[in-house]
Amino acid sequence: MITIRQFLLAGLLLTACNAVHASPAFEGYFRVNGKDTALAHLIVRAGKPFGGSPTTILVFTEKDASTDTDPAWHAPDGKWGTALVVTLSKRGDQYQVIGSEFADPGLKRTGASSLGLVDASEIVVASGTISGQLATTPDARLFGDAIDIQLRFSAPSP
Repeated sequence: MITIRQFLLAGLLLTACNAVHASPAFEGYFRVNGKDTALAHLIVRAGKPFGGSPTTILVFTEKDASTDTDPAWHAPDGKWGTALVVTLSKRGDQYQVIGSEFADPGLKRTGASSLGLVDASEIVVASGTISGQLATTPDARLFGDAIDIQLRFSAPSP
């Protein structure tokens, strides 16, 4: 009986150590009117083709939305707390942002969407991973609210 307990304890310790050393899916910030938001999770999904090109949807949320069958639909309404949904389209070898949606209590219009507010750079899809950077210009505004995004991400590709 002691060896079973020791084995279970060792397994629990290994699991805890792996969780501590796991690298986050993203780093950086999403600020609304100068205040940091509480993004903590990233889900990557394949989107519907746009103009004949494949799309990828990045869903950043405050709360874990991994059980949601359509987090990109529910996140802008605030179901998962603060959220940022960015749709990328591949054009040749480049990716560009073709849509972004924002949810945060600090916004006048939570759930608002925008074109041209968020830019993508350094997007790489290789070895089952998508990585890159999302950013806004320092003076970006969404219906009068200041939006500041600097996020670097790396997650399993859809």
